[in-house]
Amino acid sequence: MNNEAIITDRDVWRGTEILERYKRGRSALTSRLLNNEKWWRDRMTKGGTGWLFNAVASKHADAMDNYPSPVILPREESDTEAASALSEVLPVILGNGGFESVYSDVWYDKLKYGAGCYGVFWNPSKPHDGEVDVVRVDLLGLFWEPGVTDIEDSENVFLTKTVRTERLMADYPDIDFPSVPDGSDGAKYLSDEVRDDSERTVVVDWYYKKRVGGKTVLHFIKFARGKLIYSSENAGLDGGLYAHGRFPFFIDRLYPMPQSPCGYGMIDVMKDTQEQIDRLSSAIVKNAELASSVRYFMRTDGSINEEEFADFTKPFVHVQGARLGEDSLRRITPPSPDPGAIAVMKTKIDELKETSGTRDFTQGSTVGGVTAASAIAALQEAGNKCSRDMISATYRVFGEVVKTVISVIREKYTVERVFRILGDDGRYSFVTLYPVQKRGDSVVFGHAFSSVEPDFDISVSAEKRSPFARVTQNELAKEFYAMGLFAPERRREAVACVSMMDFEGKDALLRRLTEGELSGVPEKSLPTPVTDAAADAIKRALGAQTGGV
Repeated sequence: MNNEAIITDRDVWRGTEILERYKRGRSALTSRLLNNEKWWRDRMTKGGTGWLFNAVASKHADAMDNYPSPVILPREESDTEAASALSEVLPVILGNGGFESVYSDVWYDKLKYGAGCYGVFWNPSKPHDGEVDVVRVDLLGLFWEPGVTDIEDSENVFLTKTVRTERLMADYPDIDFPSVPDGSDGAKYLSDEVRDDSERTVVVDWYYKKRVGGKTVLHFIKFARGKLIYSSENAGLDGGLYAHGRFPFFIDRLYPMPQSPCGYGMIDVMKDTQEQIDRLSSAIVKNAELASSVRYFMRTDGSINEEEFADFTKPFVHVQGARLGEDSLRRITPPSPDPGAIAVMKTKIDELKETSGTRDFTQGSTVGGVTAASAIAALQEAGNKCSRDMISATYRVFGEVVKTVISVIREKYTVERVFRILGDDGRYSFVTLYPVQKRGDSVVFGHAFSSVEPDFDISVSAEKRSPFARVTQNELAKEFYAMGLFAPERRREAVACVSMMDFEGKDALLRRLTEGELSGVPEKSLPTPVTDAAADAIKRALGAQTGGV
């Protein structure tokens, strides 16, 4: 290796020692992740009731119904066009990278283990000189400084994975790797497939931060078998691996735990209740099986032909001797299931439902005699507050992911990119992003900016909505129309009414109302607002909000 190199194999050995210290520090978390996965796998392979599985599947379905879509908001007026372009382009970039599958996998990790992790990386092997990758990161292979709550507070972060040794040697033929195999290093989930790790090698990605000129800079080292493969410092990246200076890992946790960026999952909280339900269910089912199996006491001197008696196809059973008494054969009557055990099991099932937030109404059931659509909707919304809380936390993490994606594409895009956008009307349009120049006359995303790079706010909304939510929205629109709020002479009342409400698409509807798009009547030709009962009710409501009578 060049003597002038900043990072050498000696630094690699130092990094290996730090990694081993981090592994020991989070051994309890590693054990919990492995035990939870083993417990979950046993549920799938060895049987048992599926109440907890249903709770996890229900929350995951809620998450997929609220698949996030980023909306980029400018902080300065000059950034408006760029923000609009990014709002259209980012969903395309995420979609092309298979983010929906990543989102689904991370949510399963979050629900089962208590945390899921996104990784945002630049992949130079993709077309057009590279593209941003947003991937799922396995927490078993991610290591940070023990005791930190935010992974950004860690001094170092390591990501480990195993690769085929033959492939490693072929990719880096100039590096003299030791022949000692180390592919068995690291914890692994229990799997139905047995993989031979003797021919695999652990490759470590080491991320660390340095302070340079009052700025935090992120650097990167890749090594395997004690040998340096790559160093961003040796490569002359004085500004670090990424300009944003953050670790490219974003952990989305479920139930927070102190002094850890991870959290507790649904398995941690509810597996004891699920096991109690299983034991009670098993006892009740066994009792029912005994009751359905006909068995008899038979005297040894009863002289009954046992084979013929047990064969229901034989119409006659021979008996030796002159007398067949009632005490010669007697049916065994097992005890009935204990009503108390059944009641306890139902209580435990209700406990798991309440704890997980998967009540009957959230599953679409209409127990208790409630059949009105509005009542069902109200109960579903009340029952979905746990899901909304979980999804809100994911949206916060997703906002940070999107900010990082914007930073990476701003830094790494070196060629012009054209994206095809499908509009709401079904027509295609094309948006072009241009590479960024680093001077005062820089062009960022096809628009001119000052030397200070633009900053954006991220608003996250649900791209997908449940069918029931769409039906509710359609019913609301029909109610508006039936009330006559879209009539030209009612435009002012319609604006006042809609302003007091909160529903999906409210801003777009208000914009169309204020622009007169629905009415087709110029503002100056509108008559004085009518004072019928509907208008008076709106005025009273507005007066109550402003303190009037």
